[in-house]
Amino acid sequence: MQRRPELIPLAVLTGLLAVVGVLIGVAPFLDFSAPSIQNVHRFEVLDTQFAFDVNAAETLLQGLEEPARQAYRSFELLDFLFMGLYTVVLAMAIRALTEPPNVLQKVRKLALLPVITGASDAVEDIAILIALGSPDPSRAALLVAHCAGIFKYVFLAIAVGALVVLAGIRLWRSEPVKYQEGESVEQTYFSLRLTLTLIVVMLLVALAIQGVREWCAMHSISAFYYSPLQPMFVGVLVAIGICLIVYQGTTYLENLLLDIAGFMAFIVAFVPTADPKSVCTGKGYVGLGVEQSFLVWRNVLPLLLVAFMATFIAFGVRLKKDKSAPHPRLEVRRIGAGLGAQLVVLAALLFLNGQFVQRAHGIAATTLFVCIIAVVVINHIGRKDDSSVTERKNVYGWVAAVMAGTLIVCVAAHLIFKLPHLILIIETLLITEFAVYWAIQTKDLRGRTVRSENSGEED
Repeated sequence: MQRRPELIPLAVLTGLLAVVGVLIGVAPFLDFSAPSIQNVHRFEVLDTQFAFDVNAAETLLQGLEEPARQAYRSFELLDFLFMGLYTVVLAMAIRALTEPPNVLQKVRKLALLPVITGASDAVEDIAILIALGSPDPSRAALLVAHCAGIFKYVFLAIAVGALVVLAGIRLWRSEPVKYQEGESVEQTYFSLRLTLTLIVVMLLVALAIQGVREWCAMHSISAFYYSPLQPMFVGVLVAIGICLIVYQGTTYLENLLLDIAGFMAFIVAFVPTADPKSVCTGKGYVGLGVEQSFLVWRNVLPLLLVAFMATFIAFGVRLKKDKSAPHPRLEVRRIGAGLGAQLVVLAALLFLNGQFVQRAHGIAATTLFVCIIAVVVINHIGRKDDSSVTERKNVYGWVAAVMAGTLIVCVAAHLIFKLPHLILIIETLLITEFAVYWAIQTKDLRGRTVRSENSGEED
């Protein structure tokens, strides 16, 4: 692999930003973070206040008990790490925007602004640590912390403002660089595959955080619809549905299966599972607030109307295409099959409303994974016929087998054994396998739209 030295600063900056993000993300779980101190010890740290009142700060520190004082000291020590990270990140970003050859190179000294900010923050931290060292805090130390805090916030605002202005000027003066022919399409396919992996990872992380914070796990992933993760659950499913529908498969059959899977993802999102009122009460529980059938109607009906509209638009576009295009009948059949699936859902909604509300979620989820397993099998077959593949190892068959086995066990756990937390574990494995499949697709095809050769259907 060819080395790109010019990308090293960008990689370092990205890594530092990731560390800052991790620190911010884990802060609520630390006993000595600012949110935890405010929630547990019931006071706001001086560092987060602009121009805090010295008299009030002196009274506050005098009244702190030893556990609160120790937590505050730990916070100040951690702040040194955070201060160093944001100083380096802001300075590197400003220098990157003003690097020569560039009309902005004359203002490279603006990179000193974050350094001044960090130095002020360090002085503030040291002064507060000195004040915390005694039951009777030093008023002089608090005055120094007061002044240093003002400098910190003023220079931080100037540094961030300078960064925004420099970025705007750089974008305004830069010449637009266009993608090469086909590169935009390849990047779109790569991004779609990677997105399908990462949004599932995001859901898994959210489930882990919710379980740890509340020390309570719902009986299934779908039951987290009734937790504070409701927006995350619905958003992830809608995003998966959009990606699967937009993604153009290698064969007509694969494309049809992806369309149906995407449509089912919307149904899973808009038709919630039964309300687990007896599980995770308190802050870990969010009720519907309205009757479930009312909620289903108000969400599924617009989905079906737009789906019908999209289907007829696709059919109209198909009719206008050159009839000499390959496999025109297969394309029409694919559109017709999609329309058939929509009509089945509409009929169930209209004539089996009670059953639809109770069972549509589980049926749609099962159908989604059955379609994805079929897609994996198609890729297993297609990879064997791909002339560009030099590796003998074909993992798609294993992924399909594992997903099928997990799905069968999941359905059995739901319908036969009814083992609550076992269902949660199995469903977690299933969506993890879904993410693994798309990660393999991302690595296998990279930016390619389709395989070089496949066993596509004949007209």
